[in-house]
Amino acid sequence: MEVSGIRNATSPDSFGWPDTRCVEPSDGRGQQQTRRPTANVLILVVDGFSLMSLSGLVEPLKQANDVTGHGHFRWRMIGIEKAQATSSSGISVGLDGCLGDLHAGDIQARPDTVLVCAGEGVEIHAAWQVRSFLQRMRRHGAMIGGVGTGAWLVADAGLLAGRDCTIHWSKIPAFAEKFRDARIENRLIQQDDNIHTCAGEMAAFDMSIGMINRAVGHDTGQRVSNHFVADIARAPNDRQRLPQTLKYRSPSDPMIRAIALMESNIATPRTMSEIASQAGLSRRQLERLFKQHLGSTPHHYYLALRLDWARDLLRQTKIPVTEVAIASGFASTSQFSKSFRDAYACRPSDVRQVSAAST
Repeated sequence: MEVSGIRNATSPDSFGWPDTRCVEPSDGRGQQQTRRPTANVLILVVDGFSLMSLSGLVEPLKQANDVTGHGHFRWRMIGIEKAQATSSSGISVGLDGCLGDLHAGDIQARPDTVLVCAGEGVEIHAAWQVRSFLQRMRRHGAMIGGVGTGAWLVADAGLLAGRDCTIHWSKIPAFAEKFRDARIENRLIQQDDNIHTCAGEMAAFDMSIGMINRAVGHDTGQRVSNHFVADIARAPNDRQRLPQTLKYRSPSDPMIRAIALMESNIATPRTMSEIASQAGLSRRQLERLFKQHLGSTPHHYYLALRLDWARDLLRQTKIPVTEVAIASGFASTSQFSKSFRDAYACRPSDVRQVSAAST
């Protein structure tokens, strides 16, 4: 199935943007007032992208223009090699161009913000064209953003080295092993300097609202959220996945802090006493809270996190089983294999074989 791209009605026929300098109409006393310049947003749409992520980015920007009556945002969407991209659901979207349409000396092709919207199979799109493009846009001072698995391509361009970042939860284990110099966090949105990453899907909407808040103001951001019946704004540092019983707790809640410590220390597991102490609890308090809210002990919850991490590595990478065991915090392959069989009723190698057969 193919649909036409989401076009910006104010865009010119050429690929570049027109002059963004603008003034408000007269205020009735013959005075013209300066209006905020238009923010030019360029979205690199990668095959396998999520339609929900893309619409979550673009629709709030369009609505911000509508509710204010001004063109605060102007956006373009491009592909890597062609002016079309196919989503994870098989729907093809027409775009405004591709990377080959951008020329290094073309000032009009220098956006304020560059967002990479990607989804399934992002690894195969890591190519020199994308690296060169993102590095050039970064040198020109553009804000760079990775949406969903788009952070993978931002990291591949070397822009996340030594930086805090996030990615869709399904890719966190593989990302952490591939880009060890990036500081991956299980957050909805992460900002480090002028580079933003988000988990995608509904978090793309949150990222777009954040752009509106910064560029136009929180009042407009709230009006846009209300239009989409999204009255509850999620904080960027909210975690992507939490047990249902803990879903609406603050990041400062001791239980959330304990889980965050576990998630941040997979390869080198902390003791329960260390986790309890850093969460501001005694070990007995920690055990009581886990039993009360999750029906589990902290030890078993931590072990399940590490085994889930290992299973994702087996499915998404070609890392040897021995290295998967080490990356998941197990002292030996035999200990890892036994724990894995107890949890999933199969061997680690069985998961690897199924993954290989499906590709």
